[in-house]
Amino acid sequence: MMPTMERTRLHPIGVTQVKPRWMLDESLVLYLPLWNISGDVFLSDDAYGHTVTRTGATATGQGGMSFDGGDDYLTISPAAFANMTDCTLMVWAKYKTKASDAAMFAYYGDANNRFNPYVSTATKKVMHEIVISSTGYSVGSDNAITAGEWYQAAFILGSMGMKLALNGKMQSATNTTSYSFANITGTELSIARLGALGIYWQDYIGEVSIYNRALTAQEILNLYNATRGKYGGG
Repeated sequence: MMPTMERTRLHPIGVTQVKPRWMLDESLVLYLPLWNISGDVFLSDDAYGHTVTRTGATATGQGGMSFDGGDDYLTISPAAFANMTDCTLMVWAKYKTKASDAAMFAYYGDANNRFNPYVSTATKKVMHEIVISSTGYSVGSDNAITAGEWYQAAFILGSMGMKLALNGKMQSATNTTSYSFANITGTELSIARLGALGIYWQDYIGEVSIYNRALTAQEILNLYNATRGKYGGG
């Protein structure tokens, strides 16, 4: 995955500018600040400028994008992420109780091969799940989340095993499986939808980040503290 020069930004001499996050960490391969996005097709705000297609989601301009839980989602070509081994997905989202599981994100090959973090409608816990050749591996958050509140969830995959953090705190459950994106022939990378299975997110998603390495617990906490103010403290 190579950066595109189209993401280079020019600023007037003498004007102090805050560097984008992707200029500070080369491992950030996808960044979508959905509170600052408009249009049906747009570029991700990272060094790679991935093309993102919006279907139905409402760009509110405040708090992120609103998803209706029925047919709203975003898609990105999965090809650029196909060979990732170690990786960390981070999502800021606000959950609304619904009759079925709520899909935050999916790297989808088919029903038997997929990475799909979600909130369980039965337990109201954040679930970190990957399915390889019909065998599922998962870890869940220590506690149920509360509908109507913002949460930051971080999902680690790869040689460090499966780990989950919620609001900057590592959760106790882990899984030693080393499966990751590289073990799935991805046909779709989507936000707020699980492939063709008809499972969607309802309510807001504020921002989505993918790093091509396993972030440390301290890095996850630092990123949570750096962004929580936008979401009322998290």
